[in-house]
Amino acid sequence: TLCGIMFLHLIIGITVVVATVGLMAVLAITGPRGRSAPGDLTITRQAVFTAIAVAITFPYIMSVLPRDSVERSVRFALQWRQFVGIAACVLAVAIPALWYPLQGLRPLRGLGPLRGLGSLRGLHPLRGLGPGGTIAVWAAIVTVMALVIDLPTTNETKFAFPLHIALAALAAGTLDRWLSPGTGKRGRYAAIVFVLLCTIPVNLIYFGCAFADRTEFKVTPSEQDFYQWIEKTTDEDALFLEADDITRIPVLAARDLYWGTEVYARNWNYPDGEMAPRRALRDAVYDGDGPDESLLAHAALLDRPMYVVLRDIHADGGIRFKMLADNPHLDGIYMTESIAVFKVSFNPGGF
Repeated sequence: TLCGIMFLHLIIGITVVVATVGLMAVLAITGPRGRSAPGDLTITRQAVFTAIAVAITFPYIMSVLPRDSVERSVRFALQWRQFVGIAACVLAVAIPALWYPLQGLRPLRGLGPLRGLGSLRGLHPLRGLGPGGTIAVWAAIVTVMALVIDLPTTNETKFAFPLHIALAALAAGTLDRWLSPGTGKRGRYAAIVFVLLCTIPVNLIYFGCAFADRTEFKVTPSEQDFYQWIEKTTDEDALFLEADDITRIPVLAARDLYWGTEVYARNWNYPDGEMAPRRALRDAVYDGDGPDESLLAHAALLDRPMYVVLRDIHADGGIRFKMLADNPHLDGIYMTESIAVFKVSFNPGGF
């Protein structure tokens, strides 16, 4: 499971590893000194399994780590914006998790492991951790990570994702009890109210932020015509090449780019053998002497129609436009007052 989480997303995987290792340390300190029952997953076994999972995924971890220095990628600072999401999560789960303990009732240990999780009274610091306490400690470690670690481009928000899963387990016991036949309408109403409290406020926050965002980019009528032309006249598997990591065509015309955003290729360490020829072709088209047969060899292997886009034909007095227009591998097929499109000919003059 840990390997799968690592491969799913590195940040979430590291969060789970750190929280699990921290939990094992707490269990080692507070756990009972007696022998474990046959079949129990001891701390030693859990540590071995965790180490094996990290060893298996280590090559992947190294391949996707940012190439920038760790000092530039990871910082420690209080993340105030995380408080809203974490507080909403904790407050929602506290209602069912504390429901029965606050009424002075005994933990639901005799009603099965799922219902037994519906109580924080499993936490006994000096006598070991029950199931509820185990999850509470694990969630506390995740919370600390979410509140103090700062990553580029708000990636630190992903630290809180596992927190929702852990805290949901604490609430599962009471929710199950509310829905059991013996509780009647009152229990069902409590479950319905709880579900509404967990879903409506957080979605209102999400939608509110989405509608409050007035960020927009201008699309001129001629540019809109350009995207419509792409959708109407080019094949669905067509490839486009643009300068400056512009990525509007996939969004507004539903076509793929031969070279997308460089930061992803660099930070996530895309294969050099795949990315180097793509970057070389882009540089030759927009900053060099234009494409030639050797630069187009990689794109030709994809066996897909390809187009080169020049968005400002007047930027340098038309020099780049003229150079591309004179290139034997490029055929001009579309043009507006500022945009020119050339279709790539991988075998000019051939049959």
